[in-house]
Formats: sequence, C-alpha cells, structure tokens
Amino acid sequence: MLDIGIDNQLASDYGICIVGRPVIPTAKQEVEHIEVSGRHGSLTKKGAFKDVPLKIKFNMLEEENIKPLVRRMKAWLMNGKTLYFTDDDVYRKIKHVVVGDIVNEIEEHGEFEVDFKLDPFEYTEDVNLKLTKPGVIYNPGTIESDPKFWIVGNGTFRITIN
Repeated sequence: MLDIGIDNQLASDYGICIVGRPVIPTAKQEVEHIEVSGRHGSLTKKGAFKDVPLKIKFNMLEEENIKPLVRRMKAWLMNGKTLYFTDDDVYRKIKHVVVGDIVNEIEEHGEFEVDFKLDPFEYTEDVNLKLTKPGVIYNPGTIESDPKFWIVGNGTFRITIN
C-alpha cells in the first residue's frame, strides 16, 4: 500500500491514508522565446525551474473522535521539511503546506486535501563512494547536479568532470 512520509514519519503512523494515487508532479522550466526580425525561428532562453505544486487527498478512520488526531497530524504536516513516497527512493524539500478543511460527517471519520509547494528537484540521500582505482561516478538525475567531492590521500591524481 502506498504511503507518504514527511521527514521520518509515515502518514499511516498518524492513522491517515492517501485516497488513490497522486499525480506525479513535474517541475516546469521558465522559457522565453524571443522573435528576431530576419531570423528563422525564435531564440530560446531557458531559465530556472519553478516550484512544484502537489495536492494529495487523505482520509482517516478511527474508533473514537478524530479531533485530537487531527491536531497532531496538522502539526506534523505543517512542520515537515521533506516529503517522500514509500514506492520511490527520492524525496522533495517542502517549502509550504496548506491543510484543507476536514469533512467530518461522523466523529470517527474525516477527509481532507493537503496542498504542498515543493522544491523543483528530487533528491537522494547522500551516498559516500570510495574509489581506489579509476572509475566513473554517474548522476542518475535529469539535469545537472552539484556534487560535492571530498578527496583524501597522497600522491598524484587526475579528476575529469564533464
């Protein structure tokens, strides 16, 4: 069953479940097309990537009144820094969260939507690699990355980055 994690806690830890599978968001890049007289086609100027909106619908069903759970769950959602799904090994950084009104027709059940504003990029946990002979480090992402190298040792070495 698909679950969502905020920081290191799952939604199921709070007794809430995702309703259906959410849309997989894609960051949109700012692009400017400039028409130049006498030129075939336009000039294209690519800019930064925009934040990613993500809307997720949740429900909860308890054996008692859900209001105390709602208060704990709201604090967890609104103070979160990272978001991930249990069926993937990447996470996104949370910039802002809006918890919608909770439909509460019976005291043990509630449904609500949460709007997340996320950083445009997906991240993986830091991976430490130890190379003792020539090798290649590959970025599995879709755009350039900002890798950090920490090199320790003595003697002569050569590093090529492209």
